[in-house]
Amino acid sequence: MDRKRIIIIISSLGPGGAERNAALLASSWADRGDSVSLLTTFLFESEDDFYPLSLSVNRIRLSQKIEVNKRSIYFNLQRAKVFRRLIKLINPDVVVSFMDHVNVLTLLCLSGTKIPVVALERSNPFRQQLGLLTEWSRPFTYRWLAFSVCCQTERVAYRLKSEWGLNAVVLPNPLNPVFFTRTHNYEQRSELILSVGRMTSEKGHELLLRSWARLAMSYPFWTLRLVGDGEDRSRLEMLSNKLQISDQVEFVGRVNEIVEEYQRAQIFVLPSLYEGFPNVLLEAMALGCACIASDCESGPREMIRHQENGLLCEPGDIEDLSSALKILLDNSPLRSRLSHEAKNIREQYSLERHLKVWDEQVFSSLK
Repeated sequence: MDRKRIIIIISSLGPGGAERNAALLASSWADRGDSVSLLTTFLFESEDDFYPLSLSVNRIRLSQKIEVNKRSIYFNLQRAKVFRRLIKLINPDVVVSFMDHVNVLTLLCLSGTKIPVVALERSNPFRQQLGLLTEWSRPFTYRWLAFSVCCQTERVAYRLKSEWGLNAVVLPNPLNPVFFTRTHNYEQRSELILSVGRMTSEKGHELLLRSWARLAMSYPFWTLRLVGDGEDRSRLEMLSNKLQISDQVEFVGRVNEIVEEYQRAQIFVLPSLYEGFPNVLLEAMALGCACIASDCESGPREMIRHQENGLLCEPGDIEDLSSALKILLDNSPLRSRLSHEAKNIREQYSLERHLKVWDEQVFSSLK
């Protein structure tokens, strides 16, 4: 296939699944010979990216291309003009835009340029609360201005077609090749229950803490380890104290060496109320954790076959999550078997397969 000029647009390269995927795609396409630029739009982003990029990627920060970083109608219009001019100057064959607000703004800013824009939905658009204007405009901008719309699960694709009239390409996140590393023997792992994710309400950490509070006293040698940060962290730490489980709960914040976290833990829990396609669950399975996940509308069911390579429980149900945890805590052979079966997910979500879908189902339609 001919090499292409590609621009990837995302709010920032801070910690997060979409950000990780954007960095991985940018580096993969650049290293194979495509001309790739990655442009971030957040006004106040850090100078340091959380995820590494190939040296072949042209890194652009919109905040460095404008003189004043303020939020107002006037300055937003000025930013839109600079944004549009930057894209037209590079003259890409395709723009790949990540996530809700950025998708809508990119499509509106580039309308009339004839530059193809691929809009990527990384969560469940039917569960997010984005504000009235974005909620109202997103179906129309996708339908009339996007070259293609991609989502991560068949369930979301079905609803995009039936409710918004869109034929979406299903593109689950790929597994970073680093997660194909050799995993530690399961028997050598610590008595750790791990959960990784942003500490916001939809991620279900309160549910997990309350579930663990029902069990912790009966399993004094086990620890619940929470990796991640966010607006709810202080409240969750206070809840842990209130539930009198703080001696068996660790809040460790963000970490750079996430592979080591998965390799230490025997059990991984994803208690989310809703998801798009949870990278952390894919990574935990690839590195051999025995996994429990909420059976929310989209995401976990695409990866977990209940009782074969993991356990599913009802979203928001403290009793069901407690029961699933107890089953694993009481059954070491089951934990070991689920760990072994979970690792078989690696090939299904390999980077090579992901890039092939991009080439055959998205890029092949470009003129």
